[in-house]
Amino acid sequence: MQRNYYFKTEEYPTKNFPGTKQLGWIADEVEDIVPEIVVEDEEGYKHIAYSHATPLLAEAIKELRTELMDMFTEKIDNLVTQLNDMIDQNHKLQLRNTELLEIISEKLKGLDI
Repeated sequence: MQRNYYFKTEEYPTKNFPGTKQLGWIADEVEDIVPEIVVEDEEGYKHIAYSHATPLLAEAIKELRTELMDMFTEKIDNLVTQLNDMIDQNHKLQLRNTELLEIISEKLKGLDI
């Protein structure tokens, strides 16, 4: 939604808009999503009250942080579970390997090699 734009300085010379490229939001686009930060002046022109957006953006950041932390926690928990499963499986394989080596050793003793 954020974009670069130029004010229509020739069409609205009394507004004293800057002639340089601007970065921001278009009030008509924002109004559909967050009407609380769009202000209309006495002539009916709309603009963004960016200071009104600050608490909304801060809350959105907090919500995203919580979501990310929840996702990371879930992912880490899954990885820990997988790791523990692999450790258990490795331990079982080591025990089985030891058993097989003992069996082979006993068999080789009887062959007089």
